Amino acid sequence: VVEGALKAGSATCRLLHPVTITLHGTRPSTRAALDALPSHSKGIFVTGTLELFGQRFHRTWTRLARPVQAGDTMVMLQRPVNWQAGQQIVLTTTAIKDSRDWHRNEVRTIGTNIATPPAGVGAALWLSTPAQYVHEANDGWQGEVALLSRTIVVQGAATEEVALAERRAPGCCCGLCSR
Repeated sequence: VVEGALKAGSATCRLLHPVTITLHGTRPSTRAALDALPSHSKGIFVTGTLELFGQRFHRTWTRLARPVQAGDTMVMLQRPVNWQAGQQIVLTTTAIKDSRDWHRNEVRTIGTNIATPPAGVGAALWLSTPAQYVHEANDGWQGEVALLSRTIVVQGAATEEVALAERRAPGCCCGLCSR
């Protein structure tokens, strides 16, 4: 249970540089221990406020303006975007079959954003690695492209670590002070 406030940036002063907030804690060691927990105990319970203000990226998704062939390194989008080099995007499948074990979604990194896209195109992006699959764009159907990267990332710890209380410096009430 968290009480209080966690703030990063503000509505008038957005954070432009990456911030990563990593949540630490222990996980149940067995499936039986996990199943024994009440359903409301899986997650975070906050009685305070969480205010995160990262850089705004306009249009977090759009559609393809032109088809993408396997091997292409340029993606042309219908709408303008302010996405940046180094950010990750997802090209959604346009294949008829789409399932968890067989799909054509692919995550790619933006190499550069072309300042002046071709006529009739909202934005054009160079990819750092070529597309692996075909992504259609025609009069009736266009694949979608979404921005995955954000300035502020809230994530869980990759491995179990020492409980927060055990990591606190003497006199620390927040767990962020170093020993």
